[in-house]
Amino acid sequence: MNLNRARLVVLSACTTGVERYYRGEGAIGMARPFIEAGAPLVVASLWSVESEPTSRLMIDFHKHRKLDRMSSVRALRQAQLDMLTSPEPIDRDPHTWAAFVAIGGLTEF
Repeated sequence: MNLNRARLVVLSACTTGVERYYRGEGAIGMARPFIEAGAPLVVASLWSVESEPTSRLMIDFHKHRKLDRMSSVRALRQAQLDMLTSPEPIDRDPHTWAAFVAIGGLTEF
């Protein structure tokens, strides 16, 4: 798989950013193959997350990227901050949005 033209991979399912140690290989998680294939940045979750709040987070994340022209890392941060002021009580709980992290190198996309 060659992802040199990809700018971003989003793995919004549960525990997609968790790495496990394999003897002789080191820590390997779902993000690593995408980074190795050339994607500069992977957004993934570190624990199990609820579908509805994750959906709202991802919509805000992509809105900030496209409409506000933010970098992916900045857009993720802003979407997470937006969750703190959400009218939905579940969205304000950090457990529903803090699982998502950006993995990889610096990119302006």
